[in-house]
Amino acid sequence: MPIRFAILQYIMVNLSLSAASLRKHARLSRTRIKAWLRTAAAIGLIVGSVHHASAAEITVTQDPLNDFSRKILIRSEIKKGDFDAFTKATDSALSACNRLCGSSPNCKDLCRSKVSIWVDLDSSGGDVMEALRIGRLIHQDFMYTRVLPGRQCASACVFILQAGVIRVPALGSHVAVHRPKFDAAYFADLTPDQARTTYNNMVGELRKYFISEMNGSAEAFRLMVTTPSDQVRVLTFAELRDLGLNGEDASYEEYSEALNIKKYGTVRWPLIKDCVGPSGDLAGCEKKAYELFPKDK
Repeated sequence: MPIRFAILQYIMVNLSLSAASLRKHARLSRTRIKAWLRTAAAIGLIVGSVHHASAAEITVTQDPLNDFSRKILIRSEIKKGDFDAFTKATDSALSACNRLCGSSPNCKDLCRSKVSIWVDLDSSGGDVMEALRIGRLIHQDFMYTRVLPGRQCASACVFILQAGVIRVPALGSHVAVHRPKFDAAYFADLTPDQARTTYNNMVGELRKYFISEMNGSAEAFRLMVTTPSDQVRVLTFAELRDLGLNGEDASYEEYSEALNIKKYGTVRWPLIKDCVGPSGDLAGCEKKAYELFPKDK
């Protein structure tokens, strides 16, 4: 596990420090990702897990110690319309920053680079296509995903978990996968060949999302599609780590490393990393590094 991710996980899950300390260690930025796949509408509704009457509960809370840190909680089953609700929640999370920079032409990008957003998950699954749309927005805007102890992330929810550039399913959380299940009414009017082709196309799109777009593990995806849709495979904490569901996006890790080298220098930054790992004291480690090397490359 990269030391930078180990530091972040320790700070955010065990120490519950403010996001101000986190942002000193890893800055956020906006990046472009692929557009929404047009084939989704033709494939139809996919559901995972059980049905509930209402859409997911999506709420925004603020870090009381920091104006530029927000948490978005997605709770219960994911349904159509939740992407719009999540987009509104993201806008709400950025609203304080938007008010500060006002009419500046770069205001939106500036706020997304300054506000850290953790997406907390507690969902048994739901509409996979809606989950993919939410996941793409999370990945695009460099948000983090997390499953806290005692909470669950199953079925379609796992596609959202994987979208975080930093992913923290905490010890004591429950993450489970299974094969996506199509709406029965949709399949009822298809011939066997049509059903097979449709299913294979859909699995191909999910694979493209999970592996190509979100840099997910091929083995994690294999476990999904080989677990019957009426069963679940609960992943152990070791499996979550080995499969990359507990980890950091490689491109984001490289990006953050470059930013930190630019910020601290090529000599100071390795010292700060080595110091923060065992101590968790970022401010203290920064001070020591600057005392040892007042000037850096």
